[in-house]
Amino acid sequence: MLTHLRRLVLPVACAGVGALAWWLGAAEDRPVVRWAGVAVVALSLLAAVYVLAEDRLPGAHGAGITAADRRPLAATRAELAARLGWEVRNSDAGLLAWARGGLLTDGAERRANHVLTGVRRGLRFAVFEYVRRRPGDDGLVGTTVWMVLLPEALPSFELHRARPGAQWSVRAVDAAVVPPMLTAPVLARLRAGDLLHLRAEGPTLITHRPGFASGGGAQSIVVRETESLLAAAEALLRR
Repeated sequence: MLTHLRRLVLPVACAGVGALAWWLGAAEDRPVVRWAGVAVVALSLLAAVYVLAEDRLPGAHGAGITAADRRPLAATRAELAARLGWEVRNSDAGLLAWARGGLLTDGAERRANHVLTGVRRGLRFAVFEYVRRRPGDDGLVGTTVWMVLLPEALPSFELHRARPGAQWSVRAVDAAVVPPMLTAPVLARLRAGDLLHLRAEGPTLITHRPGFASGGGAQSIVVRETESLLAAAEALLRR
């Protein structure tokens, strides 16, 4: 929050300059100066509202990205990867090649950009910015995706919940296979994490958040969701 208050200094100062210009323009009967002052005040107020709104960005289904989440763990993505022993790639089309349904087949011009990848707990994982174009959208749509490559294929299923701690809802190709998979350790692991989505398809397990969680300094989310997904993968493999 302190960071956001510091960032408010410039918009507030500009608003003060705009107010002064408005006052001088009115006092000296100079309409151009007066209206320029009004414009500066209006733009400064909009900038202040934006800074305050960043203190809690909306996430998936009401889950927020807090200011603490956005505090950078490293100066750049490359530095973060180096610190954690991960790799950085500009793009990786192979991350989308396996998909046969769900989020990763949604839209056209699909790309996996700004990829972070590595091996943790013996499992290969990737975090990337999934960009695609959907009918009716004005521009490209972005989603941050976390993916773990499993040593064996799981039955296809998808779990959703509105917020951490809420009840999971299940969608599956064969609903009969899901309850046996959700053993007590698996459910405990899923309840403990912050994941809101979990999808298994073949040898992959993925979760996602709308927008680019790794942009704007939200690196802690990148790391935390990676650990949560890896823990879920481990629990499912041990079931």
